[in-house]
Amino acid sequence: METDLETKPDISYKSAGKFEETRFEKIHNEIFRNSTEASIIVAQEIAQLIRSKQEKGKSCVLGLAT
Repeated sequence: METDLETKPDISYKSAGKFEETRFEKIHNEIFRNSTEASIIVAQEIAQLIRSKQEKGKSCVLGLAT
């Protein structure tokens, strides 16, 4: 079964643009088509983070809001 998620979107943090108003804090947001898509992409990001930390011999600490 082929899905659109096979080409993983880049959801990494991007700073505010050159002409964007920056006197207020900017919160990084991503909009997904549905909760299933969001769950899969976020799980992939977390798994990749854990793997990259393990390769470097470091611990990975996740702070998950409820």
